[in-house]
Amino acid sequence: MSDEVIELGNDVQTKALDAFYSDNYFEAIQLMQLYLESSIRSLLFCSGPKRGSSGFLHANGVLQEISLSQGIKCLYVFGKISQEQYIATSQFNRIRNKMVHQFNSAKFSAEPITIKKSEFEAVFIRANDLSNEFFMQAIGETET
Repeated sequence: MSDEVIELGNDVQTKALDAFYSDNYFEAIQLMQLYLESSIRSLLFCSGPKRGSSGFLHANGVLQEISLSQGIKCLYVFGKISQEQYIATSQFNRIRNKMVHQFNSAKFSAEPITIKKSEFEAVFIRANDLSNEFFMQAIGETET
């Protein structure tokens, strides 16, 4: 065994966009899902208990267990995001899940994995924009 270290970097957004523009769609959607989920968790975190409150540390731990789907529902129900943001995020998640489930079952099928490129591109680009919007909203929450 080697003691070498693998440098993964810390800019998931850039890696997702690089994969997208290199036509590595499976990698792109997985990385964008990670970036979008991180932005959702950030907004949830900044909208929750404030530093120093009794529930602060516990809430942070719970947030790490919240999926993209669960997080977006919470944000929508509590009025932290618009209906358009909720729908767009749900569309991204639907496309991502479709790709992953097709990929998982592909070994049992002779059919190739397919998705409309225009649909993929639209939800991917919107997910990138949503991530930025959610991070900016999270910053706004901390300033209040």
